[in-house]
Formats: sequence, structure tokens, C-alpha cells
Amino acid sequence: MPADQIAPRRILVTGTGANPGFGLARSLTRLGHQVIAADANPLAPGFLLPRVVPQIIPLADDQDYRARMAGLCRALAVDAVVSAIENDLPPLLRVSSRLEEIGVRMWLPEPASVHACIDKAAFHRVLTEHGVPTPRSWWDDTLDQAPENTQLVVKPRRGHGAQHVHFVEKNSSRRRSTPCC
Repeated sequence: MPADQIAPRRILVTGTGANPGFGLARSLTRLGHQVIAADANPLAPGFLLPRVVPQIIPLADDQDYRARMAGLCRALAVDAVVSAIENDLPPLLRVSSRLEEIGVRMWLPEPASVHACIDKAAFHRVLTEHGVPTPRSWWDDTLDQAPENTQLVVKPRRGHGAQHVHFVEKNSSRRRSTPCC
């Protein structure tokens, strides 16, 4: 085996129902790894990839998530877990020591990074502090500082991408709200 290649591993990838997890699972199989494609959606596109082992897992906020993940890793002799969905990160952090005990490597960011990436307000603060360009944001206590006649996107602090957003226009003479998607 060439020095730049590693031995094939059994890697559990969470979030294979969305593009990041699907793409990661596909890339890992192309590299010769055995991928366990995990998702809460039984119709996850990643389950249809050739040579993957599909596994339905609970949603990350389910009380059985950590026990189910530990059981799956033990039963399927998983070498590593990679999360491709931010909601899975906090419970995976909480179960990481148990998984390490059974020989499972965790490919996770530091805990502070996890908490920053799942909270849109915290993420915005981190980007701003590090000079990374990001759209201007106004929070509840500063919303009156947004310029008049400005189109705004109202997002929940947690959740996936553009889900549950609303488009509104701050206008001194009227308020218009149009739900998204």
C-alpha cells in the first residue's frame, strides 16, 4: 500500500440525508472505507449509495440518541464517527468518552466550536470577532437600529440553514411579512 493511503476503516457518518453527509459518505466509499450511513430519516438519500450500510438513528435531541449511537458503534465495530449535521455534535460530544472506551475515534471540533456553530447568534459573534465577512445582524435589543426600508431575514437561533426563516421589511410606514418556502 502506498505511504499516502491509509487502511480502510469502518466510518459512521451522521446526517447522510443532507448534502454534506451524502457527499462525505460518497467520498469515503470512493477512498475504500466501509461507510455506515446514519440518518433519522428512513428515506435519506445516503442510504441509497452503493456499498454503504444504512442505519436509521434517532434525532439528536432524542433521549435514546447516545445509547443508540454507542450500541451501533459497538455492534458494527465502527472505527470512527464523523458528524455532517450540527445537531448531532452536542450529544456526540457527551458520548465521546464512552465511544473512546470501545475504540471509536471521534472527528469532532472542540466543544466551544460546537456550541458556536449550532447557535446562529454565537456563530455570528465568532465570525465578527475574527474579521470574517458576514451579513449584518440585529438582535432583539438592537432591532431598532436597523435602517428603515431594509429587507431582513428573520431566522431562529437554532436549526438548519434556511428552514423556518421569514422575510420582512423594516419600513416606518408599514410592516410586511412574507413567510419563506
